[in-house]
Amino acid sequence: MMMKFARPHAQRIHRCPLSAFATLLFSLFWLWFGSSCTVMRKVERMVPEIPEIILIGEKPPKIDPGDPESLKPDLEKDAAVFKIDVQGQRRRIVIQLYPDAAPMTVANFQNQVRTGHYEGMAVHRAIPNYLVQMGDPQSKVPDSRAAWGTGGLKTTLPAEINLRHRLGSVGMARLGDASNPTRSSSGSQFYIALGEMKKSDGKYTVFGQVIQGYDALQTISEFPADENDNPYQRLEIKSAHLDRARELSL
Repeated sequence: MMMKFARPHAQRIHRCPLSAFATLLFSLFWLWFGSSCTVMRKVERMVPEIPEIILIGEKPPKIDPGDPESLKPDLEKDAAVFKIDVQGQRRRIVIQLYPDAAPMTVANFQNQVRTGHYEGMAVHRAIPNYLVQMGDPQSKVPDSRAAWGTGGLKTTLPAEINLRHRLGSVGMARLGDASNPTRSSSGSQFYIALGEMKKSDGKYTVFGQVIQGYDALQTISEFPADENDNPYQRLEIKSAHLDRARELSL
């Protein structure tokens, strides 16, 4: 048997197919390895850093704040009161507004609250010890859940970047610098800081501060969420209205 395999004819029959097969396996391995590396590099470029990009969606239109008279804040109603359904309980969130620091942003926010714009929307992003985000009109439709976080009003607001972040700070979401170099704000989506956000200082318009309901926001941030930080539990805004902060804080 050994002598047969040692003959030149037997060597051609035995060794050539193995060599070709090994070469084929080696080629397939490098093809797979190379394509895998390419896919991983593409995925890495698609994943944004959390502190840098808060709102995703289309490129904002040209900034047009509209009639300046319509963007004057109501100085008497300097607080927004939200009630959010958290597993059957309505938890109250009170936001003190800062019209001196961000007058056009506050005026726009007051108008959205006054007209019932936020009612029926849901929290669409919640990250423990970081933030809670809401204000996407698409979240009014449960079946469109995959698109939550990408919608909003078609108008934007000029940046009014005067305040730094602290626990409970309320800021307007926006597109990233690449498509929004002026750092103009979304007209609808907003977020609440639940952790250290120094990297976002000077990049987003902060216009308010939570003065009641911070514990409820912490609870909301801890609900299980999908890969987009969208809570599986629907956390809906049931009502929103304006009031006087000094009376609510008594």
